[in-house]
Amino acid sequence: MIVWDEWRPFLRRIVDEGGDIGDVARAIRDHGEGRYIEAGRAARHEFGLPLPDVSKLIAWAEAKGGDDGLAELRSEIRTPLR
Repeated sequence: MIVWDEWRPFLRRIVDEGGDIGDVARAIRDHGEGRYIEAGRAARHEFGLPLPDVSKLIAWAEAKGGDDGLAELRSEIRTPLR
């Protein structure tokens, strides 16, 4: 289980290794264990995501969205991960 202070470095590593918003979303879904809001907060602070994008990310993870939904999520969240 990832605890609150581990989310930011965990998500940063995904992006630094070439991941995109879909990879971040999948990691939050797979490792969130009900802590999606903590993960969303970490993504917002680490990458500067606007709140509407964070809401979409959390909603997808909470719904246990399938990989087919990642294409839609990627098209909706256009904010570059910095």
